[in-house]
Amino acid sequence: MFMAVVMSSMAALQAETVGARYIEVSGVSQVKVVPDKIHYMVSLKEYFIEEFEGKKPEEYRTQVPMAQIDSMFTARLRSIGIADSCVRVVEVGDYGWRNEGKPFCISKCYDVTLNDFATIDSINAAIDRRAVEYMRVGQLECDNIDRYRHQCRIEALEAARDKACYMAQALGAQVGNVLSIEEPAGGGFMETAAASLQASNVASNTTGGYDNFRTITLQATVRVRFELK
Repeated sequence: MFMAVVMSSMAALQAETVGARYIEVSGVSQVKVVPDKIHYMVSLKEYFIEEFEGKKPEEYRTQVPMAQIDSMFTARLRSIGIADSCVRVVEVGDYGWRNEGKPFCISKCYDVTLNDFATIDSINAAIDRRAVEYMRVGQLECDNIDRYRHQCRIEALEAARDKACYMAQALGAQVGNVLSIEEPAGGGFMETAAASLQASNVASNTTGGYDNFRTITLQATVRVRFELK
């Protein structure tokens, strides 16, 4: 009796599955967002005047202290319109090895918050490059990022419906009600920001403007099941 009931239930379930008419498709959307807050990371380090006079390391005598470098850096940022409140120190120290007999050189890393990429060129032109270890674009932010995320998901759903409609029509069917919506685990939504390194001794290339290639990319993927009529 037990086996008969189980077999009967399985047969009913199979018949129900076979009889169900639906189409399941995935939809993908990408939205590129121009950030309104850019974190420009600038690392400065104490140096010797003799380094830039073609002298040998054993002849280095005149060390430029971090206090002087820091003061000059903030003054030059002010001169191009960057307020002190937009500059913060995120790291102090030198984690490299010091050669025997050589003085310890202190370094500082600054996070300069900007509203546009064009200001980066002004910073590069204003600061004392002899003290620069590196300069690079860090985190990119957008105040309205949630609105763009919503937009990206909606467009992915619309893409899924469009795909389902033309695939169903190719087989002489029509799309009906939505049966389920799912975001794939771990891959339903991705957010990336392009931020490549920029060498301290290389003039930045602004052909076409920074905003054309430094963006936050949002990507949404959904899987939707539609009823077929």
